[in-house]
Amino acid sequence: MSQMTTQQERALAIFKSNIHLPHGGFHKLIVELCKEFQLPFPKVRAAVKNGQKVIESNIRSNDDLIDESTLSQQHWLSIINAELSELAKDNKPVIETLQSSDIYQRFTVALAQPLLSESDREQHYALLCDVYEFQVYKPLTSMLHTTTLFWEISNDLDLVNEQILPKFSDYPQHVLAIEHILALKQQLMDKPLV
Repeated sequence: MSQMTTQQERALAIFKSNIHLPHGGFHKLIVELCKEFQLPFPKVRAAVKNGQKVIESNIRSNDDLIDESTLSQQHWLSIINAELSELAKDNKPVIETLQSSDIYQRFTVALAQPLLSESDREQHYALLCDVYEFQVYKPLTSMLHTTTLFWEISNDLDLVNEQILPKFSDYPQHVLAIEHILALKQQLMDKPLV
């Protein structure tokens, strides 16, 4: 590691002071960015760290090109937002991803068929549980990583109901997908045998 000049050390200290977020601020920032960009916690955390590394690297390599705006929290956040925007550019709405998934398609085909036995209903329900787990639960919990809400949602569809949904109001796309799955569950349970 090369020696930094006094100016670089000062710039690094100013930058670190500018990005200091007290009272769990980094964690709160990451959680808010997860919501905004609909990306998993680890990806957002990596982008936050990368934004810091980019500026610190610029400080270490460019003694003369560092100004106050480069050291600002706003500049740091703009680097993070640019990276997250790039990562999220191909994101689709949760309900669209859900409905286009192979497992959802298999469930809807199965649901359209007559129910011949309770065993058929159980098999269809197992498919719906997989739809929930892989298309809603896992993507949602990847954003809730390290938050208290992580523990509020179950991977077991039998334990998911309308009463828990208000807790997830900051994740409206996922709430919509859960409501859709609960409606499909009710439709399946109400379907008579032939």
